[in-house]
Amino acid sequence: MSGPQFLLYSENKLFIMPARKINMGMVGGGPGSFIGRIHVNSALIDGQINFVCGAFSSDPEKSKITGREYYLDPSRAYGSFQEMIQREKELPEGERMDFLSVTTPNHVHFAPAKLALENGFHVVSDKPLTSDTGDAKELVRLVEETGLIFAVTHAYTGYPIVKEAKEISDRSGGGLTILGSRNNIVDGGEGMPCHETLGFPLLDLREEFGGRVHPGVSNQENVQEHIDIEENLHVPYLSRRYWR
Repeated sequence: MSGPQFLLYSENKLFIMPARKINMGMVGGGPGSFIGRIHVNSALIDGQINFVCGAFSSDPEKSKITGREYYLDPSRAYGSFQEMIQREKELPEGERMDFLSVTTPNHVHFAPAKLALENGFHVVSDKPLTSDTGDAKELVRLVEETGLIFAVTHAYTGYPIVKEAKEISDRSGGGLTILGSRNNIVDGGEGMPCHETLGFPLLDLREEFGGRVHPGVSNQENVQEHIDIEENLHVPYLSRRYWR
């Protein structure tokens, strides 16, 4: 890697990073997507990332439309993730994307993530890692083989209410009840009820709380306190009903 550099320490590994903004590409997040916009906004919030390219839809025209909405170079709003990864790899370092953000539906996480790793790109994927254990193990193998960074955005442990709950839990020895409404749909309109998708963030929260997490499902009127993640989308509910 040419030019000025700095070291990033993560998961007991040292990574040599460029002393410049990091270039992000994205797969998914086309028209009607919820999570794609969230990933873009989150990536840009600290001013250290450039959003440079994307393959936003399996429909090339929709991908071009989304590229215009983000003011991207039209030549870098690609018709497929395969095209994006191949063409970005051919660009010079500093211009090409440094990492791929995966914001596709759950069952489409594996293929772009695998291809990115195989071509030398770091990956930041929305949760879950994959929808198949065998695919997940293959990604783990590729990360170990390549030494690349692979991040999965289990974001709930960063919420202030979760940090407060963790502090109370540590003091009291109690745990956390997570409630979800049966009536809400999540994950960009895939039609998966909340109580069927809570398992993804729940595993992450269980680790954060040392196993002291209890899943629950309730109707909206029974929830004492909740977080509005987006208009008309309220999942998961984080209740202040701590349990022993």
